[in-house]
Amino acid sequence: MTITDQSSGVVAGSLGILTRTATTNPIDGIALEARLTRVTPIAAMALGGAIDLDSGVILSNGSASETLNFSTAETVQDIINEINNAGLSVRARINETGTGIDVINLVSGTSLTIGENGGTTADDLGIRSLNPATPLSRLNAGLGVETVLGENDILITTQSGDEIYVNLDDAQTIGDVIVLINAAATDAAVSLVADLAVTGNGIRLTDNTGGTGPLTVADVGLSQAATQLGLTGSADPADSELIGRDSNPIRTQGILTALLDLEAGLRNDDTRAITLAAARIDPQIEDVTRIHGILGAKAKAMQETLAQMEDAGTMAEIFLSEVRDLDFAAAVTQMQSTITQLQATMQTSSVLLNLSLMDFLR
Repeated sequence: MTITDQSSGVVAGSLGILTRTATTNPIDGIALEARLTRVTPIAAMALGGAIDLDSGVILSNGSASETLNFSTAETVQDIINEINNAGLSVRARINETGTGIDVINLVSGTSLTIGENGGTTADDLGIRSLNPATPLSRLNAGLGVETVLGENDILITTQSGDEIYVNLDDAQTIGDVIVLINAAATDAAVSLVADLAVTGNGIRLTDNTGGTGPLTVADVGLSQAATQLGLTGSADPADSELIGRDSNPIRTQGILTALLDLEAGLRNDDTRAITLAAARIDPQIEDVTRIHGILGAKAKAMQETLAQMEDAGTMAEIFLSEVRDLDFAAAVTQMQSTITQLQATMQTSSVLLNLSLMDFLR
């Protein structure tokens, strides 16, 4: 069996099944990776599954928040338009690899979070800012989560007064944290469940012990894991749920954001935040210097072009001046004299060119 393209076609080659030498073995093509485009139907994004478009998502940027509904969306462009027109200074676009949608925060110093509105829309579209696959190293603008090796990191006190200690040594993602909390609750024989918030974003703890006290979460010893996961605090005694904050907000990476982070670190006497903010400022200064150099070179080129244009304008004025100041009578006389000289020269040349050897011998 052989497989070749017809004429100048490239289909077989693109599929990785081009086989010019006859073979009886199975022919395996290359893995095909579909790319999203603006006209891609939303149904195609689910690869045969379903996407919850009716519930919508909650976008919050700084103090502004909007609930977006995608129930009428048919293509990826419809999703992008809905996000871009939300009035929250955000921009949605297809990512460079064509595998999903990026949502970019356009305002320095603010935190953009994307959560659910009671369904699975944000997760289905792959735009939820805090999801089970989020690495802990990305949380808190790259500060990550600090744990104490070999020690418990989180203490959860339920409404019934039961205590659950959680060790996060093996946690790499938010999903790992949720699994470890649930495992610790099971080991302690306490009816508590951890998952992600159904409305908004953040880790949710649901207390099923039936007690009357407050559900609380605190750091243990030197660990700051609970704080950095956005879980520390107490729920109202009448509320059996505690929902943490989204510790993976979308932020701009410009120099203004770095300066604001440095200010916050200095105000809170947070040496780690100060160090990381300062480390982000240095590359920004280098970028500003590089951009200054590029702009300087472009400005110089524009000045040279402007000088050339001014010289051309001056030459044009000189030419026009010569035309305006021309003595037409003298010019016509000189031109007529030149034409007469040219005619005489041509006649002489014609006579000389007609001479032959016999003419010379005569």
